[in-house]
Amino acid sequence: VGDAGPVFDIMAVMLENISSNSVLARTTISTVHRTAQL
Repeated sequence: VGDAGPVFDIMAVMLENISSNSVLARTTISTVHRTAQL
């Protein structure tokens, strides 16, 4: 899953900018992570 590396880095930066919605951020990360496993 090396191709997803840069994508996760970009998402991490974006989520940090929206740190106020930490719960939403965690949910988004979990959803994307599950999708990546499919």
